[in-house]
Amino acid sequence: MKRFITFGNAKTTRSTLSILFRYLRYYINAKTAYQIHSPFLYQFINECIIDNNFYYIFNHIDEMHQALLQDQSEIQLIDYGAGSRKTDNTTIASIAKNATSPSWKGIQLYHIARFIQPKVTLELGSNLGIGTAYLAAPVNTNTVFTIEGDPSLHKYANQHWQKLEIENIRSFCGEFSATLPLLLSEMDDPIDLVYLDGNHRKDATIAYVEQILPYLSSKGAIIVDDIQWSSGMIAAWEELITISKFCYSINLGQYGVLFWDETQSYPNQHVTYISYKYKPWKIGLFAH
Repeated sequence: MKRFITFGNAKTTRSTLSILFRYLRYYINAKTAYQIHSPFLYQFINECIIDNNFYYIFNHIDEMHQALLQDQSEIQLIDYGAGSRKTDNTTIASIAKNATSPSWKGIQLYHIARFIQPKVTLELGSNLGIGTAYLAAPVNTNTVFTIEGDPSLHKYANQHWQKLEIENIRSFCGEFSATLPLLLSEMDDPIDLVYLDGNHRKDATIAYVEQILPYLSSKGAIIVDDIQWSSGMIAAWEELITISKFCYSINLGQYGVLFWDETQSYPNQHVTYISYKYKPWKIGLFAH
């Protein structure tokens, strides 16, 4: 028994050290806004990450999220992806805690959608619908197509959008590998914004991007969530940013954004960003 416990503790320690190493690597490489010279990326950071403008919809979505965090209703899940780090996602509350977008990230998703002004958005991984709501809220003319693999989550998400009175969402239930090709083939307009948050495996993430690229608009953007989740997701991100037509990319720690440009004739610009409050010596004259 002692040997088993020791092995378990060692495995946990290795996992913790691996996570710490990934975030230390991110921190060392990260630049503050004062160190970013690309006008486009500087504008993106200011309007989407630093922007603290308040919109009333934030309160409505956050109130729903807080209610879900208290909901002890039991739910049975079918997980097609890599899953959460927690294994006790058997209640709405635990799913809301471990697998939905926290308010800070939801607000950033809102600002990104507002920045991109999409006509068509595609999301893989609706979950309880919180992130989807933030994506759909800022642009009424934006249609958000979202796929959720789990039937129970799909049902709950639709109920939540109805309560929020968000009507520009079209949801589909099914495994991504089967549902995504059918959905893409039926789209009439190119996709302006993509949010990948459903399968945190390297090969699957790259495969979804490759599937979506032919349907992406000439100035489209792809948000890849949880890029620090594992060594595989880091490898996926590092491979994706080498695709030549991704003219800009920004690693924001927990997620990254890829910007597509079919007319690109200039070198790719890739940035790892961190708020200056975590590197206060990288401000103004001291930024270089």
